[in-house]
Amino acid sequence: MGENCVKKATEINFSNYRFIINSGVCGSVNPEFKLFDVVIPESVSIEQQEESIKIHTEQLEKAGIKLKGNLKTLLKPVFSREEKEKLFKQKTDLIDMECYHLLKIYEKIIPLKAVTDTLTTENSKKSHFTHISEGLEKLKKATALLLKSLL
Repeated sequence: MGENCVKKATEINFSNYRFIINSGVCGSVNPEFKLFDVVIPESVSIEQQEESIKIHTEQLEKAGIKLKGNLKTLLKPVFSREEKEKLFKQKTDLIDMECYHLLKIYEKIIPLKAVTDTLTTENSKKSHFTHISEGLEKLKKATALLLKSLL
């Protein structure tokens, strides 16, 4: 998706919505998060900035949904183990390419992410595309459960 696609979303008036779910895939740089885990991160940041955005939790807490981990939005994909380990040392757990940009537009975004590649994946580019179908299936089920909990 990335920042350019997110810019198109600025044409939408989000103020009429109680929340918006950003369902998508991500990579994991923390061994605690396994392939096909579905997670809502506690906070989201962007590379090369210290600012971190806390996820709006009021409705999630009422539904008994726990948040876990820190997601960092990157400007380009990261495939090497060395780059992933560097991100993990910076207290990053998960990585994607759009969530931070969405949260800057509308604070009540709920990021629901399925892990499609991990720190230990040998060829994470291939892994991401190989595992995306199963990751999206897990994400579809989790999205339905999340909506039932929130509505």
